[in-house]
Amino acid sequence: MNSETEIKLRHYKNTLSTGGKCYIILGFWAVIKTILQLVLGEESINDLIDQTVEGGVERPIAATMIIIMIFIILLLVVIIHLLIGIDAVKIGRGGKIRKRFSLFAGIAALINVAGMAIYPVNIRNGYDRINGVLFASVLVDLSVICILTDLLRSAILLKRLSDQRTEEGA
Repeated sequence: MNSETEIKLRHYKNTLSTGGKCYIILGFWAVIKTILQLVLGEESINDLIDQTVEGGVERPIAATMIIIMIFIILLLVVIIHLLIGIDAVKIGRGGKIRKRFSLFAGIAALINVAGMAIYPVNIRNGYDRINGVLFASVLVDLSVICILTDLLRSAILLKRLSDQRTEEGA
């Protein structure tokens, strides 16, 4: 028969596994969205290159610098999402809770919360218009914060329950 502790352990493991997979998917979505914004958005890669050229850099060098910087940033986004997501899935499948997971997930959550403060500032300064795209971005960012918070909460509660079960079994 399943005890209440076993049911909760299974629940937190499932939450970590599912949430980790969702976070990986959101990482790839962030990269796709950024590329689409740079290609189709109001401020394109050409605008960034033009701004760099205005600063006194030759166009081919400016283009190379911008593309390399964008690539590095997007690569870091994917790597961080993969690290957090894969660690969450491993924990959900019975792996050890690593400090790296807690640290990266905590930092990512704080960065996302801080990033939410940018929306009102951008609207006030005229950088963003209130429209469907902005509304969707806010919803996605709130979802990421909820996922990260749930991952951290589930990992903490899983650790507590595992320790409690170990103490009871000893």
